[in-house]
Amino acid sequence: MSRTGELSNASNPHTVQHGQKYALVVGQKVYTLQGHEDDLNRMAGQRATVKGSVSRDTVTVSSVTAAKRWATT
Repeated sequence: MSRTGELSNASNPHTVQHGQKYALVVGQKVYTLQGHEDDLNRMAGQRATVKGSVSRDTVTVSSVTAAKRWATT
């Protein structure tokens, strides 16, 4: 699975360090992200492509990269 969207909660990485999780917002869908916290911190507040496995509303992250400006998937 690969999704591109904006990393939420990333505007304040301090809150993530205190127990909150990152989320990936894709259109109207919100995915909670697990794993790769260092990569998520680095991409905080930016558009990112997240790859991983999906179970309901949670993505177990295998990689995080900067999104191409006009990516739609």
